[in-house]
Amino acid sequence: IINNGQKIIVEGEAGFEALKSEIKLISNYTQTDANYMLIHAWVMFVNNKGSNEDREFIEQSYPIIKKFANFYIDSPTYYNKKLNLVFNPSLEHSRKIRYWQSYDLLTNVFASQALYELSGVAKAMNDSDAAEKWLKYAKQIEEGINQNLVTEYDGKKIYGEFYDVED
Repeated sequence: IINNGQKIIVEGEAGFEALKSEIKLISNYTQTDANYMLIHAWVMFVNNKGSNEDREFIEQSYPIIKKFANFYIDSPTYYNKKLNLVFNPSLEHSRKIRYWQSYDLLTNVFASQALYELSGVAKAMNDSDAAEKWLKYAKQIEEGINQNLVTEYDGKKIYGEFYDVED
């Protein structure tokens, strides 16, 4: 990577992958939930307030995390404005041992929470536009969950696991 005009070698495969600036699929299965799980884990690391070395990594990786956060919510293929939900084309599930194309609770809870927490990091990094955007989407997805991922069972409203979307 290049940092302040100097080339720096990052040791190890994990370091190399984490600092890449290009987003590319490593399989044919797009698992939207994993993206927001990664963002949530990154925010937890950031909020740990580690060493100066950690701070440097955080500053270098923030632009990549920002791309990850925006990728699905900026795409009409993945973000349904009518439902205010994030689409997962490959929800890995043990039911019938298959991948499901769905609007699911797991993906959307992680997306909403990750975006909510990431908005605080953005604010701390003086990225107010991203902070506002992510907070807005976090709230919209929360509303989408409460409006569209609920069902009634024995006269009580409960959260439904997912809505399957067939080709």
